[in-house]
Amino acid sequence: MREVHGGLKRLVGPARYRHSLRVATLCREIARREGVSIVSAHLAGLSHDLARDLPRDVLVAFVPCLEDVGKHEVEHPVLLHGAVAAHLLAHVYGLPIPEILEAVRHHTLGAPGLGPLGQILFCADYLEPQRTHISREEAGRILSLPLPDMVCAVVEHMERSGFPVHPVTMEMYRALREERVNAHV
Repeated sequence: MREVHGGLKRLVGPARYRHSLRVATLCREIARREGVSIVSAHLAGLSHDLARDLPRDVLVAFVPCLEDVGKHEVEHPVLLHGAVAAHLLAHVYGLPIPEILEAVRHHTLGAPGLGPLGQILFCADYLEPQRTHISREEAGRILSLPLPDMVCAVVEHMERSGFPVHPVTMEMYRALREERVNAHV
């Protein structure tokens, strides 16, 4: 974990570093409530933006090494930072823990079938306390929901706020909604 922390400090600016610490803290809080590994949640939160401050050309240079990269990500290289961060975690920092890699890989857009740790990171990144796109009251309300409902509420807030919601994010949303409906039948 020390290597990841050191790598983060070297690769991102001070504001992004502080953001990552806040996301890690929020990930731990949600994980504790949801019965997910607090250590994995901390590592996912801490490392999710490991590649966020890399230049566009560096992010694009990683594409041949990455699995499951969509056309939209290549056309908008900033979206590659999750996939690049997961690659660095596995291949540079020797952290081949699938649920952490999945969470980091998909923290920006989400993905259908995303596991609990990935859902936690998706929400924590959007709701961390210094975000200005959401009021603290609304964030608190969303954070009080069960995890699948929390993810759906984040996506709904994105839509209401005018954020562009990617089709893969909507696929995740619809799948979670369907699971919730089927669980109540």
